[in-house]
Amino acid sequence: VYPMNEQIPGTVLIVDDDESTRKLIKAMLHREGYHLLEAPNGLEALEQARAHTPDLILMDVMMPQLNGFETCRRIREDPMMAEVPVLFITALSDQESRLRGIAAGADDFITKPINLTELRARVKTIMRLNRYRLLMERARFEHLVETSPDGILLTNTSGQIQFANTTACQMLTTSPENVHTQNIANFLPPNQAETLRQLLQQTIESIPQPGPFEFELKRPDGSSLPVEISLGPFSWHGERTVQLTVRDITERKRVEKAIRTIAHLTWLNELDHALSATLDPDRIVEIALKHIADFLDAPQGMMCVFPQDSGPGPGPTERLFTLQQGRLETPETSLFGESCWKTFLPQIPSQCAIVSFSAPPPFTEPGNATCLCGIVAPIRKEDVLWALLVLTGRPTARPFTEEDRALTETAIGRIGQAIQNAHLYQLSQQHANRLEVLNRVNAAAVSSLELDVVLQQILALTCEAVDAEASMIWIADPQAEKLTVVLALPDTLRSMQGYQIRLDEGIASRVVQNGQPICKSLVSSSENPDMCLNVLPEALPDIEVHSVCCVPLKQRKKTIGVIQLLNKRSGRFTEADLSLVESVSSIAAAAMENARLYSQMRAHANELALLYETGLTLTATLDIQKLLHASLSQIYHLLRADRIAIFQTDPLTNGLRLTYMLIEGEPVPLSECTPDEKSIVGWIARQRQSVLIPDLHQTPQFPPELRTSLESDARTVIAVPLVTREQITGVLEVISTEPDTYGPEELRFLQSIASIVAIALENAGLYDELKILLREWEAAQVQLIHAEKISALGRLIASVAHEINNPLQAIQTYLTLAQEKLDSIGKSERDESGEKEEARGWAQITRYLDTVSQEIERISAIIRRMRDFYRPAREGWRMTDIHALLESVLELTHKQLQHNHVTVKQYWDADLPSIPANPDHLKQVFLNLVLNAMEAMPDGGILVISTGVEHLQLDSQRGVQEVVRIEFSDTGQGIPADALSHLFEPFFTTKESGTGLGLSISYNIIQSHHGQINVESHVGLGTTFTIYLPTHTDQYNYGETTK
Repeated sequence: VYPMNEQIPGTVLIVDDDESTRKLIKAMLHREGYHLLEAPNGLEALEQARAHTPDLILMDVMMPQLNGFETCRRIREDPMMAEVPVLFITALSDQESRLRGIAAGADDFITKPINLTELRARVKTIMRLNRYRLLMERARFEHLVETSPDGILLTNTSGQIQFANTTACQMLTTSPENVHTQNIANFLPPNQAETLRQLLQQTIESIPQPGPFEFELKRPDGSSLPVEISLGPFSWHGERTVQLTVRDITERKRVEKAIRTIAHLTWLNELDHALSATLDPDRIVEIALKHIADFLDAPQGMMCVFPQDSGPGPGPTERLFTLQQGRLETPETSLFGESCWKTFLPQIPSQCAIVSFSAPPPFTEPGNATCLCGIVAPIRKEDVLWALLVLTGRPTARPFTEEDRALTETAIGRIGQAIQNAHLYQLSQQHANRLEVLNRVNAAAVSSLELDVVLQQILALTCEAVDAEASMIWIADPQAEKLTVVLALPDTLRSMQGYQIRLDEGIASRVVQNGQPICKSLVSSSENPDMCLNVLPEALPDIEVHSVCCVPLKQRKKTIGVIQLLNKRSGRFTEADLSLVESVSSIAAAAMENARLYSQMRAHANELALLYETGLTLTATLDIQKLLHASLSQIYHLLRADRIAIFQTDPLTNGLRLTYMLIEGEPVPLSECTPDEKSIVGWIARQRQSVLIPDLHQTPQFPPELRTSLESDARTVIAVPLVTREQITGVLEVISTEPDTYGPEELRFLQSIASIVAIALENAGLYDELKILLREWEAAQVQLIHAEKISALGRLIASVAHEINNPLQAIQTYLTLAQEKLDSIGKSERDESGEKEEARGWAQITRYLDTVSQEIERISAIIRRMRDFYRPAREGWRMTDIHALLESVLELTHKQLQHNHVTVKQYWDADLPSIPANPDHLKQVFLNLVLNAMEAMPDGGILVISTGVEHLQLDSQRGVQEVVRIEFSDTGQGIPADALSHLFEPFFTTKESGTGLGLSISYNIIQSHHGQINVESHVGLGTTFTIYLPTHTDQYNYGETTK
């Protein structure tokens, strides 16, 4: 490595296979002071260039093994030599050679014979430019060193600083001018300075270092900077030095501290988890001691808990655990004697601290020097010591740190809370029996939905829990302003059930009015005259009330009743009793609400069940007459009506007419019945409202003259409108000959049924309309397919006519010859020669007639093929041979294909299976595609028809399945891209005389076979139609015709 300010000598590599030329060039450049290298060929030139990285290469073009162009190209491909200038010295002066050299990466050319002045001038110019480039690179390197985020130092073996970049000066807090007078050891603590000197010496001696190493740089202000130093050998002004790369690791240290904090938090979380897993105080103390001793690596430790009513001392410990012996049952006679405590207690600090003991703690071995220092953590409650943790036993070289103390202080707070929670848990156990009673009350509340049973169990359990002599439940009736006893215990008070008092007398009434509980001891009636229970002495036989506890029953903050307890057997009712009864009252109120909701739900469920059965009945058919009968029959069975009728809107007159009627459950013939607008049915249709008439004789709105014949002897009438999509479609009328037969429940129920009936009737009507539309659509579809057949035959008619004309011409010719032969036979002589001539004539006539017969059969075959295609489809689905269908279509169209100069190439898959299909429909699809292909090639072309078997997924509802592929590919004009997306739409065509139905019908036929038809076309290249048909389909059924 050269110093920053030292000039770099110029090196020139001369490459020429002619030794005299190399010597000549060296002689020309020697005086200029260049360092000259030479190579006789391209390969050696590459080796020299890699080894010395010259500043310039002078190279001949015409060389053996590797010419100058290829050598230059390889130099440019090598990143280490890519920037070295290359000057070609060559006898080639043509432009092509120069362009080839420039393409290979040459910078300049000199033409042989060499001009000395020109060579020196060119070399000097290129070297000057190259030296400028090197200086720029050196400047960039200096910039990188100066702007490096790491400090870079160069020192000798003694640590004297030779060079320091800006970052290093900032780290050492010294100026660049003074840094060279400093020794790196001056910035380190003494122990680290010695370590660094050893590392410097080892680096100079090339001993491998595991580095990097962490050090603390001292600063003049007393602070320190944590750094990481990497060392490596370096050459500086020809001397061996050491390069130190110094990296500031302050942030990393901060992260490491954060990681330790996370570890502490994780351990505290694990401690919390372990402490929360138990409520046994002994177990908590044991877990706490082991966890904290393990984490802090304390070999010896102790934790004890003192009773709350005395201070620490000999033998008072409630619990004592040591790491070595576990729990000590009798600490006062073993480790913690009185003398030990007197020595140890004064050393306990007021808060967690690192303590140096005057003597080892009492739980350690006497004379153990490692136990003279440890952490003492007292746990205090209101300045009273009630627990103590001591950790010790760490060696002197690894003492407890402030971080250990802080962690212990955090942990003992949690340990103290866990011990306190365990203490509270023990207190809560004392209330377990009372809570068990409350749980039994809850269980009773949810054990049944029979309210009487639930309340009796709740009341009995409450009396047992609070030791009450008697109890009652009162329910308030705000409208009657009374309280009623719905339940009373014991059995001697059963006579009170149903008893009522006013809402302004007695304690229970006061609780209802105020909504607040009352718990009193009543010595005499004169003591509390406004709350005296003896206002009705006959209601409480043989009971003298001396204490009472009344708690309101509330639902949604509204008082609905009272639970009243009388006479606690053991003293008086307490606040705990009152609290328990309040809890019971909320449970009882919830049970009462649940029972009410259950009763409503059961009634609603029964109604929904009836509606469900009605819905099933009405949806079982779409025949209107059956539907009307089922609807009215269901209503009859539910309401037991004398007469049920349904009126529907006449679409012609827009009025109502009677369409179905049941009398006593049996259908009757219908008579002409058109209700008046002011009649019940007419009023409902006009007002769109349901009506319930309990007694028609007491309803002047509908006098006898406005009633229909159905209502002549009616007393109770329910009528509801049938409404669908906000339109009145009819009226449902239910009649009973007895008054007050039905009420609001029946009306609401009939309204629910009416909505189902209205929808069912509309669906039935829509179904009838749909059947008519389907029949019309099927007929139109058949006509459309037949019309397309006729259209296809029309496209074939010219070739068919020509095909028939040929045999007709032959028939005419042969018949003429036969006639002429007959005429000649009649004129022949009757001699022997004449008879022979006549026999030959008859033989010729026979041949003529045989030929005529063959031509007639040929015409018959043509007509038969056309007739088979033309006649309406009679075949349904059956197993179909695709190749047979294709052969039939090609046989039908072969003449027209010949006349249009279309060559058909067939590539049949020999293993193609038969598939379930409608052969007549597929034949129409194939014919349409063949004719389309032929018309797309007006000047002739090639039609390729191929078949095969593939496995693919035709739609999202089916998986991958086996399909047959039929492909029609022509070399015609192609279809424009903008027409491809509309190709299968009805009435879309690109031909002037086309109907636009052929491909649409073909698409629908393939779709009905659960297949696919795809098209790919390129204008000027041709079009390919590909059909995929499944080899199996769920709809195919032998013996059935599937549309």
